[in-house]
Parts: sequence; structure tokens; C-alpha cells
Amino acid sequence: MRIAAVGDIHSPRFLPIFERSLREIETPDIFLLAGDIVNRGKIDEYPVVIDTIDSTHGKIPIAACFGNEDYNELYPESRVRDLVGNRVVFLDNSTQLFSIRGSTLGVIGISIINEKVKDIPSIRVVFEERARMLSELLQELAAVSDNTIILSHFRPVEDTLSGQSAFSWWFGEIVKVTKPSLIVHGHVHNSTKNRVMVESTPVYNVALPAVGSITELSLME
Repeated sequence: MRIAAVGDIHSPRFLPIFERSLREIETPDIFLLAGDIVNRGKIDEYPVVIDTIDSTHGKIPIAACFGNEDYNELYPESRVRDLVGNRVVFLDNSTQLFSIRGSTLGVIGISIINEKVKDIPSIRVVFEERARMLSELLQELAAVSDNTIILSHFRPVEDTLSGQSAFSWWFGEIVKVTKPSLIVHGHVHNSTKNRVMVESTPVYNVALPAVGSITELSLME
């Protein structure tokens, strides 16, 4: 099962790099977009990005999550969905099953937190509720999938004092019961280490400015 993943295209900013990389990869079975697809809410760039994929590799399935620059108050999330129609499955704290090469792939998309919070206790409540909901979704998804992927814009891991990587406290709640096959994220533009293992789960930073190309991944069928 071939997977192409990329985040932070910030179209049109990094679109030339994206176009070049598309020509260099094998046609994947599914494309994952890890947020910040367009630059600063320029939603007219969505069709440009999608058409670039389609013209190079055909109409393969595309799953995406929202990043912090993918929409704004002037051009809200609903306008984005109307613009792309059914060509992209946006996973906004939700799941989707894909049938690929005789196997079932489950993807859970984690989007940015839109709730307005004023203090640390309120923030913690929001994250705890998010962790509980997503943990339940992941368990349900794992029960019906051969493989599961978490797709997030923001980096779900932090480095410890020992130099090891660990899940952030709220993200750890999501994966502690059901271990996903892969975790894919973007957002980190200046990373030099774009793959880490946390326990038994590989975590990939696929931000285009950090990697310099689309990240090609594979899963056992």
C-alpha cells in the first residue's frame, strides 16, 4: 500500500516544490494532506493543488486535515468544503475508511482547536475532552481496519530531557490503548529529524519546507 503525504504546501508559496516532487514519486494509492495546504486562507489555491495532483497521478483518494492557515473568518471552513466538493475528504476530528489493494485503511484526522479559551485550566479541559473523543474514535476505527493512520497538522510529540521522544500528555491518551500504524503531521518547517519512533509507532513530519519533497510511505497489505 503506497501512501504519499505532505503538509505545509502553503500554496502558492511552495507550489513549485510540490509540483516538482509530484513528478518524482510513484503514483500512490492514497494522498494525505497534513494541513496548511494554502497560504493564509487563500482558498482559491485549493483547486490549484488538487488539479496538480490529478494532472500528474490521476484521481486517487485524497484525505486531509485542516491547518492553522487553511481558512479564516472571511473564508470559513464551510467555504473550503464547498470549493473542493467530494474530491477531498476533510477529516475534522473524524474518521474515514478506504479500501485499498484488498485491505482496509482507517484514517483519523485531527484538526486545529477552534475553541476560544482564556486560561490554562480551560485549555486543559478542552484538550482532555478532545483526547477522550478521539481515543474512542480511534478504538472504533481500529476494530474495523487492517491499518490505522492518525493525520494531524500539529506535532503530537515532544522531546524529553533524555533526548527521547514522547507523546504530548493529551495525545498519549489517544494512542495508549490502540496503537496506530502510522502518525503523520506537518507544521514544523525547520525540523532536521523528520521520523521518530514513539513506543512502537512511527511518527513522520511531512512538512514540505522541512523535508523538501513529498514523503512516500508504505504499509503491509
